[in-house]
Amino acid sequence: MSVGSAPPQTPVMTETLALRADAHVVVRDGITALVEGHVQAPLGPLGPALAGVVSALADGTQESQLVALTIEAEGEGAAFKLQRLLRRLEHGGWLKRTLSSGKRALATRHPIGHVIPPQLPPADVTGTLVLSRVALLRADGGMVRIESPLHTVFVELHDPALAGLVARLAQPTDAEELADSAPGLDTKTIRALLRMLRDSAIIATAGEPEPPGLAQWSFSDLLFHARSRAGRNLGGFGGTYHREKLAEPLPAIKPPGEITLPLPTPDLAAVSASDPSFGAVLEKRRSIRAHNDERPITAAQLGELLYRAARVRGVMHDGHQELSSRPYPGGGACYELELYPLVNLCEGVAPGLYHYDPGGHGLERVAEPGPPTILLSEYSRITAVMDSPPQVSLLITARFGRVMWKYESMAYALILKQVGVMYQTLYLMGTAMELAPCALGGGNSDAFCAAAGCDYYEETTVGEFIIGSPGGISGDASGAGRG
Repeated sequence: MSVGSAPPQTPVMTETLALRADAHVVVRDGITALVEGHVQAPLGPLGPALAGVVSALADGTQESQLVALTIEAEGEGAAFKLQRLLRRLEHGGWLKRTLSSGKRALATRHPIGHVIPPQLPPADVTGTLVLSRVALLRADGGMVRIESPLHTVFVELHDPALAGLVARLAQPTDAEELADSAPGLDTKTIRALLRMLRDSAIIATAGEPEPPGLAQWSFSDLLFHARSRAGRNLGGFGGTYHREKLAEPLPAIKPPGEITLPLPTPDLAAVSASDPSFGAVLEKRRSIRAHNDERPITAAQLGELLYRAARVRGVMHDGHQELSSRPYPGGGACYELELYPLVNLCEGVAPGLYHYDPGGHGLERVAEPGPPTILLSEYSRITAVMDSPPQVSLLITARFGRVMWKYESMAYALILKQVGVMYQTLYLMGTAMELAPCALGGGNSDAFCAAAGCDYYEETTVGEFIIGSPGGISGDASGAGRG
């Protein structure tokens, strides 16, 4: 710097308010309302000042400019109305905030839900801070964004260099230390950015203990729970048919291959007449983890179970896609679940991996016995805590596109709920037939894809269920579980 030259001036920090990008302003019969998807927020009849504020927010403006606009239109007393409107919009999830240093946009806080927690007093960011263990930094649309399932907002980082600054918060640090590594940003601006991150539940005070309720959640479980429930979901929610213009829907029934083994069709009237009562089945149901390999399950029994639990009873069309009817309830009648019997021991069925064709009621051979099927069988045996491999493992897959083509945000959660429905249906039918049913708590989806030749992202396992002939009396120590 030459003698007598003025020191460089620090850019002025500003904060711009704007309506969220997916919001629309609608005025009908003098009533102004904000609309986003299926959510509407009537603001009532607005005077000239507040109507001008809403219009200005559609384009984005600074709060000081909104104050000036309001006072100019209605006088000093209108400032209170402005603050009340801004609080309402903020708590309703309608406002985004952009922090800038001079002409350099740094970060924008975007709402993703419409129930924003009440704003707490200004966060204290003068001490030592640390990144939340459930914070997530990722790329989206060419931008870097950081979010937390603890809140209904996310923060978009306009300057990729700020990602490195956020990463430094993996270790406890403070604003002064961060300012030393952020060229062009003074401590005041750093604190404003930290306050935005703190108000978005992305950072916390170092050493502050988590509430007991939060401490029990893993990152993946909490993220899945938050993003698959309305309010903290990303994008639309429910049956939006969001891929209708992007791809053709999958058919209601997976196109069958060659049926290796036609299964006998049970006489429903006869077998239903001999079934125990529904109440008796519910009371008798147990998870039985011991099979009688001297008298294994038969092809007729396996066929009856599959027919009564999972066959296609009919196909229809709702104007968007093919739907089907099956014995168990399915969300939106999409019926994305498929059953792959992995046979170790079944009278009348050779060992191997099969696919059950619910339309033709037969088994299609998918894989011969070998290392991939042995690995899958071992997963079933170990998960069930059995001494020998299960007679039959029913590997439950999902054709994800059947659900994800229609449903948004909640699609995978819906699939897992339907796995539970399938479990209960197999339990009840297996119990009524005096077989040994047992749902398993997990499995290896990659191992299934290796054995069946499926694409992991198009169809793979989401549940496992074993079935066989009972090896002990229900409730005794020879194989009946407590479940």
